Amino acid sequence: MAKFEDLIKRREKLIADAEAQATTRLRGIESDSWGFIAELVNGLDTVEGKLVFKASNVRRVQSGVLSFSGWLQTKLFDFGKWIANRFLSLFGINVSYFNQVEKRQESAYDAAKRLVLLRWGWDVDKQKPVPGGFLQTAFNVQSVAETVGQRLMAGIGGGMDLKTFTKTFKQDFVTNAQTTGTVVKNFERVAQDSFQMFDRTVQNTVATDLGLAFALYSGTEIKNSRVFCKERTGIIYSRAFIESWNGLNWDGKIPGTDVKETLGGYNCRHHLSWLSEQMVELLKKRGQKVDVYD
Repeated sequence: MAKFEDLIKRREKLIADAEAQATTRLRGIESDSWGFIAELVNGLDTVEGKLVFKASNVRRVQSGVLSFSGWLQTKLFDFGKWIANRFLSLFGINVSYFNQVEKRQESAYDAAKRLVLLRWGWDVDKQKPVPGGFLQTAFNVQSVAETVGQRLMAGIGGGMDLKTFTKTFKQDFVTNAQTTGTVVKNFERVAQDSFQMFDRTVQNTVATDLGLAFALYSGTEIKNSRVFCKERTGIIYSRAFIESWNGLNWDGKIPGTDVKETLGGYNCRHHLSWLSEQMVELLKKRGQKVDVYD
């Protein structure tokens, strides 16, 4: 049983580490983005230190934003590939976990791996994102590029002082304890939530294949954890009991989704670890609660 509990902790650690690394990587992309844009701004014509509204500047902004969009999209595609590699590592830990539940050959998980990774937009065989899949569409740069273009056009249209404009515009690409920059703001949550949701998808897919009917609700409580999660954490629930939550309403619920994948909702740091009936009986003897709220 210690092995089973250790593997849950390993999944949680990999997810927490991946979330932290995702933010670090996005901050790096954000910083590099400002370097690209600063060069564009410095190439605009000025008169007495003020940006000039003229055709050549408008064209430079338009072509510059187009170049920036392509550059940023490449960066984010690479970021998506990194996420896919974290997914593969997380799948591997889940395989080890399920081997504690029911021993099988590792090759028995190949179909589930292909299916789950495909659902998240990664082609296992070709080792690249699936066109139109999550890893391609979730990191679309259109909104960021539009914001950059609008700010630049407003700067030249208003004849703003170049130094003042540069100083204020740069703040849009700074993320720290006090502020969140535009790149991190657009992509951090979807990146971080993807690791927990991927783990839930793997657990649900393999558990269904194995015919498992019970799961342990566990995870990390944070300062704004929902009551929905607090009253369920550390308790075992039957599949039927879990699926009945789809009919409930609570603050943060994501409408139209299956609770087995989204649990408490956006930014939820909890997961389900599916168990065999024999494991449930053993845990019950150790005082484990089943199908109740804390």
